[in-house]
Order: sequence, then structure tokens, then C-alpha cells
Amino acid sequence: MTRSVMRFVPYTIAQDQTAWPEYVARCVSGDEKECGAESGSKSDPADVEKWMTNHTRGTGHLRYRRTFADYAVFEPPEGAEGGRVIPGEVVEHARAIEVSHPLAIEPRKATA
Repeated sequence: MTRSVMRFVPYTIAQDQTAWPEYVARCVSGDEKECGAESGSKSDPADVEKWMTNHTRGTGHLRYRRTFADYAVFEPPEGAEGGRVIPGEVVEHARAIEVSHPLAIEPRKATA
């Protein structure tokens, strides 16, 4: 079995600010079958609420399923620039715990 020694780096998961989040609503009103009308993907929740208001006004439907989606990125802590996330299987250290997939940073190669 191959073992690796990796240095733990506490990455943070954050919303990707370079991509717009997406908001969608679908009408689920109906006794036996849902209406199924959808707002389509919008970048502003106010646009979805406006669509819901107009749909309710025209149909009397009152129940919707709203969906939110965004993109996420792992952000390394300060001072860890140039590293990348690499998967690991076992971390060997006197006080380390075996972890199936730790986040680690690949050590930089020395430059002359």
C-alpha cells in the first residue's frame, strides 16, 4: 500500500462571484396533477416573484416550488497561493487521523 504525507490546508467554500446565481419557480398547485408552469431561470429573485404574482393573478394558483442554484469555489487561505487541491488517502502524522479524502495543498517546488 502506498502512503502519502500531506499538509492539511483549511480551504473555505464560497459562492463564486464570477457567476450569477439562478432562481426558478414552478407552480405545483393542483389537486391530482400539478400545473407545472415555470418561471424559467432568472438571475434576480424579484423577477421570479413577479412571475409568481402574475401567474397567481391569472390562474388563482397559490403553491410554488422555488429553486436556487449557484456555483461554489474552494478558496485557499492567505499564503497558500500557487497550491492546488489534491486528493489524499491516508495522512501519516503522530497526531493525524486517517481520512478518506483530506484537502491538502501540494508543496511548491523550490525555484533557483
